[in-house]
Amino acid sequence: GDARTFTYAAGALLWMLAEVRPAGFRAAAAQAALGLSHGQRPDGGWSYTLPRVRVEGAYATVGPDAPTAEPSDVSNAQLAVLGLLAAERLDAWSGVAPWSRLRDGVARGARRDGAFGYRGDEAAPDVFRAGRRVTTAIAAGNLVVALRRTGVSQADALRDPTVRRALAWLERHPVVDGATGRWA
Repeated sequence: GDARTFTYAAGALLWMLAEVRPAGFRAAAAQAALGLSHGQRPDGGWSYTLPRVRVEGAYATVGPDAPTAEPSDVSNAQLAVLGLLAAERLDAWSGVAPWSRLRDGVARGARRDGAFGYRGDEAAPDVFRAGRRVTTAIAAGNLVVALRRTGVSQADALRDPTVRRALAWLERHPVVDGATGRWA
């Protein structure tokens, strides 16, 4: 399949292109970035598949692909965020709407205790909704990025209540157990 129609691949492609910048990369970068920006789920996250995008000169067309029933998850969101940040660095894309949807979706997806699971949808098995260090760190980082991209200062982003609860949860759930010195 086309790497620009899968969230992981599009994000990784943009990340690589931002560093390597091979000749003729602009159309592929624009396609991947537009796929990511238009492939966001209604909850503000991303699932595995993206719509097809055709770039012709200065114009782009986003395909009429039917939305998939796949739920969004934190790992797809992380690759999408990395890809969109790279697309900004490449001057291949800029926009506020995906960052606003991400901001709102992450804020809605926080558990009461401040943690985030791999998936937040009600249909997800408990193991996917359970708070984990890595998913909480990713979600909090994504929220800070989204806040910054929507005009919030770094200091205010770090004061955001959802970010503060996530950071507090991470402090209460350390990587290393203080009593034994082992990985928690």
